Amino acid sequence: MRRENLLTRREMIAITLGTLAGGCRTTPSVDAAMERAGEEARKQMEAGIFTGAALARSDRGRALYMGWQGKGPETGAVDERTRFDAASLTKTVTAAVLARLVEKGKLDPDAPFVTYLPDHAVGKDSPITIRQIATHSAGFGHAIAPAKPADPTRCLSDTPYVERLLAQKPFREPGKCLYSCYNFQLLALVAERVGEAPLDQLAKKLLFKPLGMKRSAWWPVPDDGHVMHPEVMPPENFVVRKIGCVSDPPAYHADRPVGNAGLFTTLPDLRRFTADLLRREHFSSVYYDLLFTCTFDHDGYRRSFGFDMGTGGRPDGLSEQTIHHSGYTGQMLCVDPVTDFAAVLLTVRSGSTGDSFRGRKRILSLLAGGGQS
Repeated sequence: MRRENLLTRREMIAITLGTLAGGCRTTPSVDAAMERAGEEARKQMEAGIFTGAALARSDRGRALYMGWQGKGPETGAVDERTRFDAASLTKTVTAAVLARLVEKGKLDPDAPFVTYLPDHAVGKDSPITIRQIATHSAGFGHAIAPAKPADPTRCLSDTPYVERLLAQKPFREPGKCLYSCYNFQLLALVAERVGEAPLDQLAKKLLFKPLGMKRSAWWPVPDDGHVMHPEVMPPENFVVRKIGCVSDPPAYHADRPVGNAGLFTTLPDLRRFTADLLRREHFSSVYYDLLFTCTFDHDGYRRSFGFDMGTGGRPDGLSEQTIHHSGYTGQMLCVDPVTDFAAVLLTVRSGSTGDSFRGRKRILSLLAGGGQS
């Protein structure tokens, strides 16, 4: 009889072949790296850092699915259909939507953002650019959201979300990195004004359909038996949500799809997204160059349009040209055009923020062929 919290090897892990269009290339070295990454993931799951996970190189090799969508077997096993709460990985998709609008000539990344939001409280003469907001160097601070509403179905403020969004002024002068969800809440509104459609519709038209991302959508998503369970998140930080509701407070309390969080997506879909960034196959160079070019480098922070390029979250063995991002609910992705490596790791986080972040970086480092010391 096994202990209640211990999974058998068969229950812990299920390996399937990747399903990217055109097939997935694999080599003995890729397989060996997956074995090392998978073994590390198993150790972390046994340590309680997450209850389930899905990981793979983006454009080649096997996909690994392991564990449960929530606290136990009753929540269902993680599989290729499991939708994960992407948390801040949503920002990378929002950035990609904006990059497509730049590609189409509808948006200038170096124009003052008030060109597109003239009703913002900073005034029509503000020099803050779209690019500064996308690199978290505009000086804006906290996200638009209540801290802990008494009624989880309502926002503490009766002021409409967009009105509050437009009323916030910078916390300090532009020029230093101040990571804030507000930046991507604001950029989503820019995208909607320029694209003349809600953010989720723009993403579907400009990204999801061209890339074949069939199970990516903003919350709420239906509970079809293939959705991660949010109650595994630390209860002191979040009101318990129904399955398919986003864990991020700003996204939860907004009355619309927002740019900082709220996306639910799968491993196969994010493989397509990141494999395309690596291979540059679907869109013009304007799109890829914008997302890969480091345009903020100050005090140890390096950022491109919507992505981190610093060393802190970069898996070992990858180059400084790597774009990467992590998410609070246990997600991480990276794309390195120099080493020809891209990967995605999605987890149902149940451990601490720090342990989860370090653990994810370790798993992707092993998958990249580094981190073996």
